[in-house]
Amino acid sequence: MCVRHSKKEIRLLKDIVELAPKFWRELGGKIAKWVREDFVGGKYQNDMQRDRYRSRQYVKYKANDMKKLDGKRLKAYYARGIDSNETSFVNMILTGRLMKGLKPRKWDNYSVTMGYESVDAGKILGGQKYNREVMGLNTENRDLVKQEIIKEFDRNQIEWRKEPINIYIKY
Repeated sequence: MCVRHSKKEIRLLKDIVELAPKFWRELGGKIAKWVREDFVGGKYQNDMQRDRYRSRQYVKYKANDMKKLDGKRLKAYYARGIDSNETSFVNMILTGRLMKGLKPRKWDNYSVTMGYESVDAGKILGGQKYNREVMGLNTENRDLVKQEIIKEFDRNQIEWRKEPINIYIKY
């Protein structure tokens, strides 16, 4: 499909809807922020909310900053900060490492690829066993992404909408 922008210029539709890599990188940062907010509230990316813990022992440890009765930390958490000791619902935050590891990994003119750190694959897969999905985007976050893209399209339209536009479909 071609769009005549002015008498001199014919642009392909894909060139008009193409967004700058900077936009996609910034959108990736916003996506990470929205997903992190979901972590804190116990909301998952499959729209499930406020799951409960299945291990009473884990709840006791988490509430006590992963310390045993003698006050010493469990070996796996020795010399590591604990970001959340929330136990009334599962929020997938303990050290905060999984949550902080979500970042835009790759972006171009058409998309952004989000990813977690590879060392957190076990946590992600473990959460999936209990339907605690942190991959993908839930309905609310998808709507936020759509709104951001539409806003960017609206900003871009102003530039190329100053003159009449004729659309020609080639087939």
